[in-house]
Amino acid sequence: MTQFALQQRLQPLVLDVTDPEPEIYSERAGRTDEGQEQEPSGSDLSAANLETKSLISNVTETVFHRLQPLVLDVAEPVPDIDSERAEYCDTSCSCKKHCKEFDVEARKQVLESYWAEGYTSRSKFLGGCIRLEPIKRRTVHADNEKGKMFKQNESRHYYLPKMEHNVVVKLEVCKKMLMNTFGFRTDSQLTELCKKINHGLVNQHVMDNRGKKASHNKVTSENLEKIKNHINSFGPSTPHYRRKNAPNIKYLPSSLTLNIMHQDFYAEKGKVYDFPDFVECVSTSRKELTALELCEFRQWVTRKRAMSKKCVLPKLLSIFEAKLQKGFRSLYYRTDFDKDMESCDFLQPKFDIKRLPEVNRVPRGILKEKKDAIVKKLCPMMPKNRQTFWISDVWI
Repeated sequence: MTQFALQQRLQPLVLDVTDPEPEIYSERAGRTDEGQEQEPSGSDLSAANLETKSLISNVTETVFHRLQPLVLDVAEPVPDIDSERAEYCDTSCSCKKHCKEFDVEARKQVLESYWAEGYTSRSKFLGGCIRLEPIKRRTVHADNEKGKMFKQNESRHYYLPKMEHNVVVKLEVCKKMLMNTFGFRTDSQLTELCKKINHGLVNQHVMDNRGKKASHNKVTSENLEKIKNHINSFGPSTPHYRRKNAPNIKYLPSSLTLNIMHQDFYAEKGKVYDFPDFVECVSTSRKELTALELCEFRQWVTRKRAMSKKCVLPKLLSIFEAKLQKGFRSLYYRTDFDKDMESCDFLQPKFDIKRLPEVNRVPRGILKEKKDAIVKKLCPMMPKNRQTFWISDVWI
């Protein structure tokens, strides 16, 4: 069964599967105690925009009671096949070919010329932008004995038409420029077109058979009206929250499932179509959905702890912030966040020396005569690392 008829005619239906409110959900409209049918009331018929939408195709009665409520927007009509065309992709290219010679206006003209052609002419137009040539030079050789063959047997050159001096010329561009000009996201269409070029089928007339035959699974407008009236007979009501969405969005009781609706419809109207088709009819009408959180179904009270005179809370009596900087002898501090930093010297005055004192020349250590005797007699027997200590004048 196609999705066009129901997606264009059916409008959103939201099923509330949470705890039902007794004062909100009404009894099923259009029924009497004797089981006779009666005309729906004016309030029920006021929801002209209310139609089926939003249920998962594999929903069951058990899972249905556990689902959260869904809010669905109105479905948009499906556009025709011919109206769906690729959008122009404005991207620049810095390759060594003639891509820079095509400005934005020139590329848009090529795109408009392409879509101005018919179904068969578009393939010819695109085929004229591709030229296949055999590979002239290879760096490796195929081993025919072992069955090794090359995967690529041709080189593809891409061209775009451009008007120069009232003459249409074709300039070679890269593959990226060609795909962006025609709005192709992948090169699958180019690959299939190259196969037709190799077999000589690109210039043959191909008829567009889309939409020639009507779908045998398409639901008639008469059956659609029966489904709409049947769903409205269950008495959907406006929500008690999000009033801005009413009356486009209505709700049904949580005890009502899709299977129950289908069985009741089958008992009244007969077999219009099977239950899987009924599920697909409702599910495919969904365009967008917004899942409501569980907290949105209750008026929760904010119980944040507020400051008051009666409430005794711990308070900050005093603060102290200190800051030291490398290369400075001052300490910066403050005792209030609203005040600026104050400085003080953390070194004693005697250590704050601006110039070094003179070197102490007072003799210390052993006598010079004793040192000379050690150097003369004992140093020859010492290792070299020990001799440096006695020869130097550091310890004098």
